[in-house]
Order: sequence, then C-alpha cells, then structure tokens
Amino acid sequence: MQENDARRLDHHTLEALRERAVRKVQEGESPEVVARVLGLNRSTVYGWLAQYRRGGWGALKAKPLFGRPPKLDGRSLRWIFDTVTQKNPLQMKFAFALWTREMVAKLIKEKGGVNADVFIEFLKRLMVGATHTIFLIVDRGPAHRAKKTKAFVIQSYADFKGNVKSSMLSLQRNTKKIRSFFAKVTLKYAA
Repeated sequence: MQENDARRLDHHTLEALRERAVRKVQEGESPEVVARVLGLNRSTVYGWLAQYRRGGWGALKAKPLFGRPPKLDGRSLRWIFDTVTQKNPLQMKFAFALWTREMVAKLIKEKGGVNADVFIEFLKRLMVGATHTIFLIVDRGPAHRAKKTKAFVIQSYADFKGNVKSSMLSLQRNTKKIRSFFAKVTLKYAA
C-alpha cells in the first residue's frame, strides 16, 4: 500500500477527492495526469469516471457504513489491552495474580460492555501485540459461547494450539512458578 493511499482517508474527504478528479477530467485533463497529481492509481480515477457515467454525481457520494457500532471505542480497547498485557492483576487491586475472565469483565464494565465482536477484537489484539506469554482464563460467558467466537477460535486454532502448547510445556517445567501461583494463604493448593 502506498503512503498516501486513498483508502486511509475518511469518507467525506474521499468523496471530495472523487468529485475533484472527475471535474478535472471534465475540464480537459487526462485521467493519467489527474491520477499522478492526486497521487492515485490511474485505474482508481478511471473507476470513478465509470461510476460518474453510470450514476452521475450521486454515484461518487460516500456510502453509509453498515453494522452496529462497537460498544467499546479504540481508546477503551487500547486501555484494556495495555492493562492486561502490561500490568499484574495485583496492581489493579485484584486478589489473584493471574488474569481471569471476571477480572477482564470488571475492567471492561468500567469502559462499557462486551459482546462477541469486542471479545474477538480483544483476542486479536492480544495475540498480535503480545511480547510475552499471557494467560487469559475464560469461562462460558455469552461472548465466549457465541458462534462468532467459536468460528474465530477454530480459524485461529493452529496459532492458539502452538502458542498454548509451548507455553504450557515451559510452564510445566517451571514448578517454582506454579507453586508461586498458590502461595497466598487463601489460594493454597489442596493436594
């Protein structure tokens, strides 16, 4: 993708760019020259010209975005991601040293709600940005049981399986770390 890629522009700017390009061609400029001046691919300008010929100026208008808006905005997701990946639950005044679904749910509740889309987006960001092993314990909450979440897990199964297997094997060899999870009096291992 080019540095000045038109796909990165907001809809209103892109709409104005389309109209400007078509007007310049109507004024006698070559589509190739218009594309070069605007920093676009010539096929993009030709596509806009074809749209204009089929539907007039209305065909160049920005289309409405479909879908339900996310419950959490980008800043909230970033904050939750940074909190889970960079902080220990004890720093957030939780009683347990591993992140659990309830702890993450409490963090999310502070920032808004959660559904399958938000949970999947959170998992994607968690997997991409992780620089070290992160243990996320989830149970059968509605977002975890959703068909979308199951489809995402199946699709990403190979990645999950490889990462989890290697992490669990290394953790299995580190018995001191396992014991440290249960060092608190309230969490003593029963065996």
